[in-house]
Amino acid sequence: MNALAEMIDMLRAVPAISALVGTRVYPGIKVPGGKSVFPCILVNRTSCEGTDPDYPIQEVLFDIRCFGADQPAADGVYQAMKTAINGQGNFTSGGAQFYSIFETMAGADLYEQFSDSEVWNYVFSTWTVEIGTA
Repeated sequence: MNALAEMIDMLRAVPAISALVGTRVYPGIKVPGGKSVFPCILVNRTSCEGTDPDYPIQEVLFDIRCFGADQPAADGVYQAMKTAINGQGNFTSGGAQFYSIFETMAGADLYEQFSDSEVWNYVFSTWTVEIGTA
């Protein structure tokens, strides 16, 4: 099971999230295509516990960045995601069973400034997800 791919597929399937970003939920830490794909979400797996084949549940830590054209737009994507998934569990999405999803570091408003005229606004948060094969 690829926990990162399953997390991305789950986020894309949540109506409140897809209403704002469509299918623009990407792996990694770099936005593919630059600001032309805003709003979007980046998901990066930072650690994984429990990959023992005799124990099919993994506890995975994800860093998630919610981007928007400006900070209020980025906050809107983050709030929609948080409302939809924080505290959820015991559901199947795609080929995965999600046992629990909790925000472990609350969203922080951040930005990357590439020039005086180009600023990328996003909200950074960290999530702990218990996931297994459905």
